[in-house]
Amino acid sequence: MADKEENLIDKVKNFSQTKQGRIVSIATAIGILAIILIIILTSILKGGNSQSTVKTIDNSQPKKVVAKSNNIAAKTETSSTSDINDGINNEDLNSNFEVYQTRDPFKPAIKEATATVTATPPPGLPPAVNTSGTVNSTTTPAPAKKSLLLKNIVNRDGINFAVINYDGTDYELKTGDQVGSSPYQVQQIGSDNVTLLYGDDQFTLNVGQEVYK
Repeated sequence: MADKEENLIDKVKNFSQTKQGRIVSIATAIGILAIILIIILTSILKGGNSQSTVKTIDNSQPKKVVAKSNNIAAKTETSSTSDINDGINNEDLNSNFEVYQTRDPFKPAIKEATATVTATPPPGLPPAVNTSGTVNSTTTPAPAKKSLLLKNIVNRDGINFAVINYDGTDYELKTGDQVGSSPYQVQQIGSDNVTLLYGDDQFTLNVGQEVYK
């Protein structure tokens, strides 16, 4: 057996040294290299497929997460909406309860408006300024009454004249005369009195008698 194996190895060596043997050796080497390249390419293609598979798996996972986040957002919006509705319902209930609050029967429902009365300032002074926020109603003072005094009755050339003092001024008047710028008019002059007309009113004034109108 050993001799046969040695003879076979010698034949292979002799054959490899020939031209045909070299061609076969080169062809065998090329075939081995081709097989190695095929194995490498196959492993690369398998690796690319596995990576693409991983990528598709990774791409599918965010969709699930987004769906969950959407569900969470929807639940959050639902819960916030229910909270708002509860708050509105509570406000409605509170407003309804306020209608039925008890009231003091002795307390008036409407507050009475207060009015402040201020007097008109004397001439030459500035008007009063109201800072209280209430309505001011001013009252005009009544004009001062003027005095009318029958001082004397005098006769001049047979005609009686009445000496009348009106508001500090003396007038000597006969029947029909007006007492200064006043509304008084002399209607009749007697020996110790005078009849005067004040508008539609007629009255008699004696000597020394004084009236205020």
